[in-house]
Amino acid sequence: MDANKTLESKIELLLHLLEKGKEVHDDAILHMFIDSLKVNVTQETDKILPVLFNFFNNIASRTSECQDGQAAIVALQIATWLASSNPGSQTLLPVAWPHVVDLVSKFWSWLPSITSDVSVLTALYCCCKEMSHHVDGLQFFANKETEIIQNCISTTESGLFLRSAKCKFSAELIVNAMEESDYCGFGSRLLEKIVDKLRGNKIQAEKCGQSASQVAESLKDMCSILSSVCGRSEPACTYIVSHDTFLANLMSWRFTENMACFSAVSDVLALLIDKNLPEVQQAVSALLSNLCIEGSVQKSLLLAKVCIGNRQSHLSLSAKSVFMQPLRFFANEEWMKTFGPAVNEKKPQCDEMENSENGTILPCFKNDFLISLLNKKTLWSHLMCVCIGKAANYEVDLHKEIGKLLKRTVKPFSTETLASQRCFVNNEKLQSECLKYFLHNKKALGLPFFLDLVSSVETILQSGRLDTVVHKACMDCLTKWLPEVLAKTENQEALDSISGHLQCHLSAVCWEVRDTALEFIGRLLQEYPEDSNIHDWLTSHCLHTQVWLSLEDGESYVRGAALTSLSQIVQIDNICSSLRSQLGLSLEDIIAKVAEVLHTDSEGFARRAAVKCFVDWSKLTWFSADAKSEIRTYILRAKDDFDWEVKCSLLDYVDNWLASETLGWLNEHLPGVARVISFDQDVERCFVSIGQFDRMCEDGLVDVLIHCLKDYDDKVTEKASLLINKLVSSIACDISNLDIEVLGGVTDITGGDDIRHVKATTNENAANEQTKQRVDAKTGLSASNYPDLWKQLLGAYLSIAATKHQADPKEHLLSIVDDIISSLDRTANDSDDENNAVDCY
Repeated sequence: MDANKTLESKIELLLHLLEKGKEVHDDAILHMFIDSLKVNVTQETDKILPVLFNFFNNIASRTSECQDGQAAIVALQIATWLASSNPGSQTLLPVAWPHVVDLVSKFWSWLPSITSDVSVLTALYCCCKEMSHHVDGLQFFANKETEIIQNCISTTESGLFLRSAKCKFSAELIVNAMEESDYCGFGSRLLEKIVDKLRGNKIQAEKCGQSASQVAESLKDMCSILSSVCGRSEPACTYIVSHDTFLANLMSWRFTENMACFSAVSDVLALLIDKNLPEVQQAVSALLSNLCIEGSVQKSLLLAKVCIGNRQSHLSLSAKSVFMQPLRFFANEEWMKTFGPAVNEKKPQCDEMENSENGTILPCFKNDFLISLLNKKTLWSHLMCVCIGKAANYEVDLHKEIGKLLKRTVKPFSTETLASQRCFVNNEKLQSECLKYFLHNKKALGLPFFLDLVSSVETILQSGRLDTVVHKACMDCLTKWLPEVLAKTENQEALDSISGHLQCHLSAVCWEVRDTALEFIGRLLQEYPEDSNIHDWLTSHCLHTQVWLSLEDGESYVRGAALTSLSQIVQIDNICSSLRSQLGLSLEDIIAKVAEVLHTDSEGFARRAAVKCFVDWSKLTWFSADAKSEIRTYILRAKDDFDWEVKCSLLDYVDNWLASETLGWLNEHLPGVARVISFDQDVERCFVSIGQFDRMCEDGLVDVLIHCLKDYDDKVTEKASLLINKLVSSIACDISNLDIEVLGGVTDITGGDDIRHVKATTNENAANEQTKQRVDAKTGLSASNYPDLWKQLLGAYLSIAATKHQADPKEHLLSIVDDIISSLDRTANDSDDENNAVDCY
């Protein structure tokens, strides 16, 4: 390839190759070409734009037999950008519009013959969507009303992306047309066709059967368009609702057995409900009542979910009634006296909608229907779990009822039927939902009720076949409840029982149970580090010693959970002292054990937990200098670990070192600032002396930064580069440059000449030799004890700064074009593998 060819000639060559049927098999590089082209065309308009227009004309001049392919897609994607509202393309639109229109017009004329090319059609509708934002575009499509109705409303496509693009175009066109008085009639006629299509789909479904997938897809497309239109255009919404047959057509889908169809209809109703239109609310309220009476559980729940979000309407009360009634019904022991075995022949007396609030009749399921659901455990469980979930989401106060339901899963009523027992007893889904409700419940619980809950959880923990999801939910609730339970002496028996079960779970056969038990201990200590009752309970039952023994577990996740809990134990002095005295351990033994896991464990999960232990412990002020030095020795070896998360945690340790040194400097020189900075905050201003830098070199921290900057994982190198910026910046400016305003207005600044400060942003002019010499002269670090490390660090810093400079857009595009053309040349000459395009990116 001639290196002297201009950029526009190379672009012209590439587009010519695409026209001739050459294909770029790597979509990523093709998208990069288009993105880079967008940047360059605004800067090189006079040179590149004529090339693009010529490309459009060549595509549009093709015959209908050869118009599809990658060249057509590229042309339409570029045209889409030119027709969009982006600032870069707006200045080009007056010149580009005629060419865009000519291109799209040609594709519209080809529509009958390109319906098989899904990608071209998708690109076409995306371009049309952008064109519809302009008045000239509305005029263009108004002249093609018949084709739009035929191709976008009457016809259903099979491809997911194509259907989405067509629906978005149709919705955008209607919304924009309804906002323009000259084209409001055009938009209304399109809406009319969509409403008719709803009825047509229903008739077709009745003829073909409810499972006709094409009818269902067509209905979902129409509902998708209506949902988008109603949510964005008031004139369109008003027109739709006032239509004579719209609501009737929509409501007629209540009888469908296809839940996907009913869900699509519900989405449209949800938007209309939010408009607080009386006719819509009345129709939906009647529909919800009828669905409940008919016993359509899934449809009732789906529609109730839509209604409950509108807190300002009667529908919200109706939806709450649908969710609350089953819970109250099955939580009441009295229902067995009416519907139990002794009265099986007796018809229920309360099977109408008897719930009322403020004199308003509210919908509910028939009582005999709810009883019949006990013979359908799966459907019954679904109903109960959804109702409990909605009660939690909308803070409906049903804690007494849900507490009784939870109790029934472990202790059924004495009058319980066999069908009822099969539904309730050990129903793991129901237990999990009940526990989640109480986990998020903010209402204060009375003592007797609270003790009942604890007793239910304790009974669940006794189960020989404990479900892991239920087990975790139990542990989460106990984490929330335990401080209150420990504060009440009446709970001693339950507490002993819970601790006994916990000890059994720590040695359970199932590793998930062991893992959850350890996570519970760690979370307790993390959330209540100052609660002496929690500490005494853990130590009195030797749970902290079992954490230590779990470090030898055969499952890596369990070892990781044990290390996380151990990290919390060591941070609490009295528990750590108890652990050491009971097992005869020294602090050095504990550190050495964690180091053993870090350096020898074969599983990354355990090693990550080990290195995080060291990072947490390095912050402890009561650790001796020798202990911290030992931790540093062990943790720095992790720079060669294969797991990127381990190395990122190691870099967290280096970051903590910088933060602690900064706080130390501030305490000495600017105590007013130090008092308002937390140790865990991201300190944007670092202050490191030459002496501190030398100590970093001596301790190996600078070596770690340079080593991690060359790592093969991007996450590690990115974090290392940020820390190098932070470190070099902290010693690259004179103390006189301190930003007094940022430091809180403190003006009493003292310190030696070797104290340096800089903002945590990279100086864009730093990437040159003059800057390096200036920095060396200012800091005096060229004469430090570690000049070679300083030079390496500064070199890395300047390299990072250089990479932050954005490459010349023209050169970037030229590079991409060269790579694509060379790829096309290679694939043309390689008869053995025509589909092998080199991916340089």
